[in-house]
Amino acid sequence: MKIIGVDLDDTLLDSYGAFVNFHNDHYGTSHKWEDISTFFIEDIWGITTDDVHRRFEQFYKTDYHRDAKVIDGAIEAITELAKHNKLHILTASPGDMKEEIETWLKKHFEDKFSSIHFMKKNIFDSRRSKKDVCKELGIEVFIDDALHNAEDIAAGGIPVYLLDNPWNQGETGPLIKRVHSWKEVLKDLEAGV
Repeated sequence: MKIIGVDLDDTLLDSYGAFVNFHNDHYGTSHKWEDISTFFIEDIWGITTDDVHRRFEQFYKTDYHRDAKVIDGAIEAITELAKHNKLHILTASPGDMKEEIETWLKKHFEDKFSSIHFMKKNIFDSRRSKKDVCKELGIEVFIDDALHNAEDIAAGGIPVYLLDNPWNQGETGPLIKRVHSWKEVLKDLEAGV
């Protein structure tokens, strides 16, 4: 049995895809998911970080979030991993959106995770380090989509699977393995890699 940490947004929940649709419909933009080339969308959309935070806060309370798709292969992989491992979610999503996030998780991943940990209380709060929370929980491997999170967690000696996306391109260190699907993550973990 392993203790596995899993990110939420764009690892389990198609957050950027749903947020782009929300943003286009509510702000008259024509952004595309595949154009998100950095984790920090304010850098490419020409809005402030505070604007991004406020718009995400609105997004969490809408059907766009409630009906967000699950990342391909995540349900099958998590179902298999939960049979023989202890799974924890660590998310940068704000804790004051806990109810909305737990509702989405219950709909798709009921009883698969031992706990969910929010790295910040609200959208404007400074966030706790995922690396520190991983250490507290004894997490042995982590799965994320953000390169900066993967680097921080790996710096703490914890191997990370990085789900390949347009916003996380770049060199990775020795403890970070870039993967292209949940199927690949599951295969590696079942093989003890």
